[in-house]
Amino acid sequence: IKKVLAYSTLSQLGYMTMALGAGAYTVAMFHLTTHAFFKALLFLCAGSVIHGCHHEQDMFKMGGIAKKMKSTYWTFVIGTLALCGIFPLAGFWSKDEILGSMAHADRVGGHTAIYVIGLITAGLTAFYMGRAWFLTFKGEYRGHADVHESPKVMTWPLWALAVFAVGIGFVGIPGQGNRFEHFLKAWTSPGAEAPVFHLSVAAISTVLALGGLVLAFVVYGRARPGTDPLP
Repeated sequence: IKKVLAYSTLSQLGYMTMALGAGAYTVAMFHLTTHAFFKALLFLCAGSVIHGCHHEQDMFKMGGIAKKMKSTYWTFVIGTLALCGIFPLAGFWSKDEILGSMAHADRVGGHTAIYVIGLITAGLTAFYMGRAWFLTFKGEYRGHADVHESPKVMTWPLWALAVFAVGIGFVGIPGQGNRFEHFLKAWTSPGAEAPVFHLSVAAISTVLALGGLVLAFVVYGRARPGTDPLP
C-alpha cells in the first residue's frame, strides 16, 4: 500500500517539474504545498491501515475494512480525491494550474504534447488510487487478522491533515487575492506568469479523473478475490 503512494509521489514531482518548464514557478511551489498535505495524509492513512490489519501491507490481503476503520477510511477518501484533483479539494486547484500553464506555454516547444501527457497522467493517477481505495477498503475481507480502528493518537492527525487537504487549495486560487502568489512574490522572476484558471482545462482533467476512478472500480470490482486483473 505504501509503494503505491511512493510511486505516486514521483509522479507528482513530475507535475511540479512540468510547471517549472512552463515558467510557472509559483504554481510549482503551490502544488508542492498542497501535495504535502494530502500525501502526508495518505501515508499516515496507510500506516493506520497497516496497524489496524496487524502489520499487513499487501492490499490483496485487505478489503472490506471500511466499516471497521471509519476514520481511516473517510480520511483516505479525502486524500485520494484531493490527489486526483476533484473539485473543490486542494489538488484540483494546484494540478489544474499546472496543466493550464503548460497548455498555454506557447514559448515552450512541444507544449501541447506535454500537456496531453499531463492529462493522461491525471487519468492514470485516479485509476491507481481508485485501485488502492477499492482493494484496501471495499469488497470482502481477504485477510486473517481481526481488523480494528487505530487509536485516537493516530486518527486525530488524519482529520487535521484532511482539513488542509480540503481547504489549503483556496489560498492559491488564480486571480485577485491569490495569497499564495503574494507570499512568493519575492521568489518569482520578473518573467514568471501569474496563475490563470482555465475552465476548459479543469473540466477535461476532472472528467479524466472521474473516468479513472470509475474504471478502477469496474476493473477491480469484478476481479476474483485476491487476484489482480492487470498483473
